[in-house]
Amino acid sequence: MATQYRVICDCGRTHSVSGGDAGSRLPCGCGRTVDVPELHTLRTSVGEPTISPELAIEIMLGDRQIPGDGTCLCCGVTTEDIRHVQVECERPEVKGGRWKINPIALLFGILSMERTSERVSGRHVGYRLPMRMCSACARSVSRAEVSAALRQIDVYQQLLDKYPHASVGHLEC
Repeated sequence: MATQYRVICDCGRTHSVSGGDAGSRLPCGCGRTVDVPELHTLRTSVGEPTISPELAIEIMLGDRQIPGDGTCLCCGVTTEDIRHVQVECERPEVKGGRWKINPIALLFGILSMERTSERVSGRHVGYRLPMRMCSACARSVSRAEVSAALRQIDVYQQLLDKYPHASVGHLEC
């Protein structure tokens, strides 16, 4: 369900709008026109991030930024050690592509088979995420602990909340 935002006319009436209304003007029952703010302003008003976690991560990775405060996400010791973990959020699903008998050819006594076309739905969403983790923790950390450590970084938490069935791989040392 799409998020609904509130905008208030100068007369005090509240209007419920969607993200699709961003940047538009709405008539109010009082005769005035209500300017609907841009989407980033609407999102900020309800505590939503202004950009998607995917875009934030793409920017972070493109700029070679390492999130966090310079400490190991498991034990809190200061470290320069960077580890990576593969997170698969979504995979495309391939359907179809099966062999079937051509019924028209069978009418003429010919056995003919044809392959149905494949349909791909969805897309691949996956990242190799950097995180600070000292050598001692990296040697003994479980996959569940890696997932918990990722959740300490706001943008990673947003990504994992958006994709609750994401697969968190092993830590790459």
